[in-house]
Amino acid sequence: MRTPLAVVVLLVMWETSAGLSSSTTTNPKVDTTTSTALSKKWNRRDVFWHLATTATTSSLLVLLVPPFHQEARAIGEGEQRMVLREKPTAPIGALLPAIQQRLLLQAALELAQSSQQPQQLEKLQTILPPLDDQSSKRGTSQDVRVLQQYNPAKVLRGDLIRACMNLYTTNLNYDKLLQTARDDAAYTVTDPTWKKSYIRANDGLPDIQKVIGADLDLRYLYRNQVELKVDDAAAELYYASDNNNNIDREELISLLREATLAFDQWLDRIRYGDVRDALEAALSGKTTRVYDSWASGFLPSQPK
Repeated sequence: MRTPLAVVVLLVMWETSAGLSSSTTTNPKVDTTTSTALSKKWNRRDVFWHLATTATTSSLLVLLVPPFHQEARAIGEGEQRMVLREKPTAPIGALLPAIQQRLLLQAALELAQSSQQPQQLEKLQTILPPLDDQSSKRGTSQDVRVLQQYNPAKVLRGDLIRACMNLYTTNLNYDKLLQTARDDAAYTVTDPTWKKSYIRANDGLPDIQKVIGADLDLRYLYRNQVELKVDDAAAELYYASDNNNNIDREELISLLREATLAFDQWLDRIRYGDVRDALEAALSGKTTRVYDSWASGFLPSQPK
């Protein structure tokens, strides 16, 4: 089962920085031999910090969401009451743009923390551009346009973050969960008190479709939080500049930190190995190219 987000297909092709790779597959092998950054074991935050430092020195709304089900609160708020026994999967190429945005977000935070230096503020503005009227538009066709217009490894934008996260979510595959013999075999209820209360109120535990809907609810919620905070940070950065005022540095840092926290909550719903592989791909120079099509979900690339 793929999430029913797209009417327009998002087709993903892997590239190296020098050009298209010679072979394309829905689960491409990532060559990390050129990445000295991966010569030791990194945890997620280590790798984000490393690339943020490299990017800094070497290059440069709560929106409408589906109804937030009680099942979503159970698997996402505070101590989890329900845990999926197996997280859904998607091709690494579909995750890579979101990882690139997360790395840029870390770079932006590092620059904001040192923004008292004028040159650091200038670098931040090259990463985080001002808002424009296009940012308010929604829909899959807009996601495709944004993904084709901007390089997620170089520009940090709220609408680009949304499009990158949507690209990944559109490609999620829940088949293994749907193929379980019983609905309650697809997840574990870790809170006996909540379990009894839910069964009394609903005449049984939730079916797998409802749990999948809850999982998606959480992904949308975190996506919207990241988009909102990044857009607010851009507004803070450029409003002060445009009006000859000093930037509220603490507010800017706070907004970027909140965006970072929400982004990491979104990443926590993804298999750690997939996040690791996408990080390795980003560090080794892999990119993702997006094409239009008229089907939904991830398919081998067929460029026009």
